[in-house]
Amino acid sequence: NSIILIGPSGDTIDRTPRNNWYGHSEKYNLIIDDDPEFKNPIIDVSLIRSDYEASRNLDLGEYYWKVIGINNDKITQSITGNFAINSYLAYDIEENKLRNIGNVLSKIQSITGFVILEPGKEIELEKGDYVIEQNE
Repeated sequence: NSIILIGPSGDTIDRTPRNNWYGHSEKYNLIIDDDPEFKNPIIDVSLIRSDYEASRNLDLGEYYWKVIGINNDKITQSITGNFAINSYLAYDIEENKLRNIGNVLSKIQSITGFVILEPGKEIELEKGDYVIEQNE
């Protein structure tokens, strides 16, 4: 009875990734760590289903994960998978509002100072405060 990791794998920009696997166990233990030796797990949860979405944003960087299946007294372990959470910086401009649609904090400079714009947040722009250029 094996456990097959489905995803995530490779690069992602989703800071709350959904881990999926295939198996026929009664219970599962999902372990995620930024150390391939799993010395200090960031996530260590017991589940009865074969998927899990992180309940908080994970930091940017590389992660390793494995699943342990438990059937009565029989334990099955998956191989170790890995994925990386990368950053992207993106803005949406609508009328006089600038919204951070990326997944990282953004520091925006103006003539009078700067503002920190968190993901999902927006600021109102005054005419002349900022010059926004778009490359085509």
